Amino acid sequence: MLSRLEAALALILLLVWLAPASAGPETTSRQPLQMADVLATLLRVQDEHPSPPRSAFLVRSGMRGAVREMERMGLVGNRLFSLELSGDLASDMEAVETLLDELLAGRSEADKARVLWAGLAEALASLEDPGTRLHPPGSYSATLEELGYSLGGVGFFVDEKKDEEGRLVIVELFEGFPAERQGIRRGDRLVAVAGHPTVDLDFNELIDIIRGPVGTRIELTVQGKDGTVRQQTLTREWLNPNPKGSEARLVQPGIAYIKVKYLGHRVHHDVRRQIEDLQARGGRGLILDLRNCPGVPAGAIGLTDLFLPAGREVMAEVTRGDETLLKTTDPAALDLPTVVLVNRYSSGAAALVAGALRDHGRAVLVGEDTDPEEMQAFEKVAEELRDGSTATVTVSYYRLPLGKRLWRGGLRADLEVPMEDPTGQATGESGDPQFERALDLLGAP
Repeated sequence: MLSRLEAALALILLLVWLAPASAGPETTSRQPLQMADVLATLLRVQDEHPSPPRSAFLVRSGMRGAVREMERMGLVGNRLFSLELSGDLASDMEAVETLLDELLAGRSEADKARVLWAGLAEALASLEDPGTRLHPPGSYSATLEELGYSLGGVGFFVDEKKDEEGRLVIVELFEGFPAERQGIRRGDRLVAVAGHPTVDLDFNELIDIIRGPVGTRIELTVQGKDGTVRQQTLTREWLNPNPKGSEARLVQPGIAYIKVKYLGHRVHHDVRRQIEDLQARGGRGLILDLRNCPGVPAGAIGLTDLFLPAGREVMAEVTRGDETLLKTTDPAALDLPTVVLVNRYSSGAAALVAGALRDHGRAVLVGEDTDPEEMQAFEKVAEELRDGSTATVTVSYYRLPLGKRLWRGGLRADLEVPMEDPTGQATGESGDPQFERALDLLGAP
């Protein structure tokens, strides 16, 4: 899946998710959120989340969010905390609604919906799980696999966390798409979008502005690493969900280098051909560069399969009360010594590859720890509520062979090599300290 790329520090692909051409205009009218929506979402958490809390925890967390929102409205809602909970979610939510109706007497349905929204948002956030959260109306774009929507955009990823001047850092680009063709580069700063300064936008607002029909244009203000600010107009295009995912070269006699730009479903086919070609040209060791690399779990499985004999565990998908082992199937494993480069922009899919290879003793990890907030190594369901909000709930997560769970924590590098500029310096060339450390490990002259 092309997700978050949804956690707080994700690498987000700036894409447009469009309804199929045959779809007519939207006919569903939005209505105020109701307690039935809240209850249905919390029941989904209890029934499908791989590690659900007790219902009383969810209710108490929801009370906290509701009371805070009421305080912002000039109301006092502390009496909610005095409710005695039975432990039955439906009964407890009925009691909460009865007291809320009393506390909100004389207020509009919109006010009640506002309080319910805040309560549900807090209840989901209390799980501290990046896949389980409530998204405001219009802010969540479901994935191509989930809803069959078509994919288009300009083709770059940004760091969701702004820099010290409120700009967004462009981390990676899809080769051959509008942003790359028009000279946008890794490390450039996004200053404004369609005339809106990024310093004034939260991330969801940014995504809403960038959305638009394929073939339409959007104006960006971009600042290069040299400080030059320029205006660029890009035309949105259909984006191939499996773009060119890797590049390869011999970097020194005997040392092969593969940069994976995107872990798509078929990238492992290209990587195998590239490695075999470099081996035929004298490659005896490999640097596998997974820095700044987004992707999907299916891509991770395919790439890991290249390096391990058939029948080895790559990862396990853990659901509520079940665990599915995913094993290698390719009998022709590549056996050259391998160093994997990782950094804080390596996605959950990239971390799955790196972690599985390390667990099996096939690779040493060099670079920086992956960021815990970026570890999207999980699957989730998305449900649109009557007010247009979308509730997502994690229903499974991935576990590495030796037990590491990548849905709440990052991956630690074996050899840490800090780098001041993870976008501009991650070149795979001289001046890239992580790359140079990998060369040393492989015995480059």
